[in-house]
Amino acid sequence: MKKLLLLSSSVFFCLFSNAQTKRCYTHELMVQKENQTHGYLQQVNNVFDNAKHIAEQNRSNRSLTDSIYHVQVVFHVVYTAAAENIPDSVLINQIEILNRDYRRKNADTVQTRACFQPVAADAGIEFYLATTDPDGNPTNGITRTVGHPQIAFLGFNPGSDEIKNATTGKTAWPTDRYLNIWVGNIFFGVVLGYAFPPDNAPNWPAGSATDSAHQGVVLHYAAVGANFSAPIDPTVAGGRSAVHEIGHYFGLRHIWGDSTDCVIDDGISDTPFASDASQQACDTTINSCVDSPVDFPDMIEN
Repeated sequence: MKKLLLLSSSVFFCLFSNAQTKRCYTHELMVQKENQTHGYLQQVNNVFDNAKHIAEQNRSNRSLTDSIYHVQVVFHVVYTAAAENIPDSVLINQIEILNRDYRRKNADTVQTRACFQPVAADAGIEFYLATTDPDGNPTNGITRTVGHPQIAFLGFNPGSDEIKNATTGKTAWPTDRYLNIWVGNIFFGVVLGYAFPPDNAPNWPAGSATDSAHQGVVLHYAAVGANFSAPIDPTVAGGRSAVHEIGHYFGLRHIWGDSTDCVIDDGISDTPFASDASQQACDTTINSCVDSPVDFPDMIEN
């Protein structure tokens, strides 16, 4: 992940299934959005083209690479059962993981292959739990609310974003001051997380942007942190779902560009083309697209 703060117009849902076939369902949901608002996909591509232009400009401006961005976080734990009311220690651990990964201090950086070492970078982003609430009162950056999803045994429905509703869940703190992260039972664990980025990106199509009250990240409670007592799946344990979703919140697209044609990518020039996700096997022999002038393998490290 390069040090880029971009904005996108996509809503990202990451899925988990017993078959372990596909965790991220981004493109399908973009198509669904297109059906609701004609022209949405074209506008999404316009936004990413603009983001790519900004990224290239920033890469040539070395002064920007010395900046450290500090992001104020509030966790909204919205629970319907005791097990979902995860302890503070797990949320604190999640912040530690975010700071580790976004500063490229994670131990598995040693697995980055030599061909990608020149472009691997510290993103220069650090996170901290809020110490003051919107009214100026002291806080630990964690709220806890008993939730009331419409279909209780399924948990919160991501389609209606009901975890953020005042009646069924918890409303956001001001999204221009806090990164709101909601934690709860999201669709019975089928959905690990999703994100709505801020809606002031250029070329945002009319009727498709979310209002400010919905901006932020939503995580299934059992995918949070590396020290939760009952993670949903050891292969997604370690707090990386939050790392992934916050990347989307900042405007990063999947490296295969949510396409399978080796033509669209994530809009960042130092990422080679890929035809699909490599989340399961992380096979270093995969080279699903031909790159020019150098034919790199798929960047499974990303």
